[in-house]
Amino acid sequence: MPRMGSYDNMFSNSSTFKVELYECLVPELQNLLVARLRMTTWPSLARCCMNAQRTLAPSCLATHYSPLTDDYAFHPQIRNMHMATRVDDEKREFVFLYKLVEGVGTGSFGTHVASLAGVPSDVVERVEVRLRNQVQEEDQGQDAQRSPAPVQADFTYLTKHVNGLSLPDDETRRREVLKTIRQTLAKSSASSA
Repeated sequence: MPRMGSYDNMFSNSSTFKVELYECLVPELQNLLVARLRMTTWPSLARCCMNAQRTLAPSCLATHYSPLTDDYAFHPQIRNMHMATRVDDEKREFVFLYKLVEGVGTGSFGTHVASLAGVPSDVVERVEVRLRNQVQEEDQGQDAQRSPAPVQADFTYLTKHVNGLSLPDDETRRREVLKTIRQTLAKSSASSA
């Protein structure tokens, strides 16, 4: 379900998530990638990953797309972080603590928001059941059929290299790119064995 909020701006194709993210952006960040589940495709995700790995620019990737947290958990220059919350699932209540902490976020609070908005509890409970079923189906089906985003990014980069594009001119960047590709391929080989 898409998130609706008071900061949505449909005329500039900006969701509340995007608007709030840009409000938090500081000038020191050179690269901002926003991946939203309803607009992310594997090829575009692979291109984003390839560019991030190739340029090594400081980046902030804010996403609701959880497979990225697993795909980059091993990367030496990437950290999973999230905004802390205090959650009471029984009462469907939550409090944003406005503190950036290490690790992956615990999940979505859509049903909590629905409860706070006055949606009848039987409706919220039906949605929770459907969400649990959807997560189980996705866990069983999709993960077995896809390659991790870093592997796709490396494949895309290597394909471009074979087709005439070259590695970065800067020796340090070139070494870092090759090191990252080797680590990714080694990690991928180890996990598939």
